[in-house]
Amino acid sequence: MQLVAVVAVWILTVGVSAAQQNPAPKLTVSPLPDKLTTKDFKEVDADYPHKGFSYLMVHNDFPTTVYVHVCDDKENCFFTGSLGPNTGTCSLLVQLTVPAARYTISATGEPELLEKGVFSKVNVEFFSTKGYFVNIESASQGDDIIQSAIDRIAHKAHQELQETSTSSGQNTGWSIENATGYDLHLYLSGPIKYDYVVPSGKAASIDLPPGTYRIAVEMSAGTALPFYAVRQLSAGTRWKSHFYIAHQ
Repeated sequence: MQLVAVVAVWILTVGVSAAQQNPAPKLTVSPLPDKLTTKDFKEVDADYPHKGFSYLMVHNDFPTTVYVHVCDDKENCFFTGSLGPNTGTCSLLVQLTVPAARYTISATGEPELLEKGVFSKVNVEFFSTKGYFVNIESASQGDDIIQSAIDRIAHKAHQELQETSTSSGQNTGWSIENATGYDLHLYLSGPIKYDYVVPSGKAASIDLPPGTYRIAVEMSAGTALPFYAVRQLSAGTRWKSHFYIAHQ
């Protein structure tokens, strides 16, 4: 069995701006399994699920209090407040039910830093009746994991990620379709570092700043060689990849 990339619909844009002396927290977003979403939200909402609404768990794993804004693309804010720090024995989590739409989530360690541009921001589309986990953590936590994963794949047997098709005149980034029948784990390291799982049968559309990226992709089944490549992403260009199983 061979995993083939011919060249996502989750839309995720990650942008981080941080002053060296006051680093911003890092935001990551991942889908929650339907079973877990049902369990957690059914406890607080007997009528769950509501068609046209999405379910968020926002968790603070940062060592200090963070200030969070969850607003849709029409600038309607559904949560604006603070989450207490992870003390090692307790960390704060808030559960939100919001209309399914595209959102901007921002987080900063101190309110005044937001005005100075020291914050992390994620643009993500939430789909009806689906659940999502938003984790706020120290940048070094996620970065070390991503770098280690890419190095691990690059230094063992792997496939070269085939040249992706490109399109111009769109947001700079990468669109992925996963038709493998298994989850795909994506790791990118470049102007930003990015870690995301594309579930089987799903797609992802990632907006990225232009630059040179180290890319690693592996499949949850572990029966196919992972991919590794170094690619240059030009401004205004969008990579397009379709992953599927080629039976020989």
